[in-house]
Parts: sequence; structure tokens; C-alpha cells
Amino acid sequence: MNAGGFLGAAVLQNAVGAMLDARWTGAIQSAARRYPAEAYRAGFLLCFAAAGAAFVLTFFVTETHARPRPD
Repeated sequence: MNAGGFLGAAVLQNAVGAMLDARWTGAIQSAARRYPAEAYRAGFLLCFAAAGAAFVLTFFVTETHARPRPD
């Protein structure tokens, strides 16, 4: 169960970074990239969509009450 959370964080971190880079206008301030607000909006929307997908997927999980499932 914990692996899913860590995998999601690792994948989303790279996806949000790619989304920020795709919307970068080339601005640099204090030797760091300066991203526009639209880039952050898109990155946070991606996180929101992933959370929504995770919420919907919870309805497809079967509760076993700690008993083995009969296959």
C-alpha cells in the first residue's frame, strides 16, 4: 500500500516539473528559472486531477476485512 503513495509522488513530481518547463517563458531571476502563474496553475491542476482519479479508483477496491479472498 505504501509503495503506491511513494510511486505517485515520484511520478507526479516529474510530471509537474515537465509541465512547468513546458510553460517556461525563459525568464531568469537570481540565477533561477522564474515560471509564470499559468505554469503553476497547470501543475496544480495535474495534482488535482491525480487526486480525483485516486478518489474514483477507491470505489473499485474490495474490502476483505483481513480475510483471504476466495479465488
